Amino acid sequence: AAQVELDPVKRAALFIKMNDLVVGDGYIIPLFARPRPVGTVNKLVTTISAWDNLTSFMTYWYREA
Repeated sequence: AAQVELDPVKRAALFIKMNDLVVGDGYIIPLFARPRPVGTVNKLVTTISAWDNLTSFMTYWYREA
C-alpha cells in the first residue's frame, strides 16, 4: 500500500506503521553477514578493517617469523 500511495503524509504514516510492526515484535535486522568460516593465525599481521575482515588489504598481509 505504501508503494502506491501518492499522498506524502499518508505514505509516511504507512512507512512508520510498517516500522512499528517490525520494531514492536522484537525482530532484529542484521546489518551484515559472514557466511564463510573464519580462522585465525597468531603470526599473521594485517590491517583490520570494519568493512571486510576476510580479504581486506590482502596485499599487505604478511607472516612474522
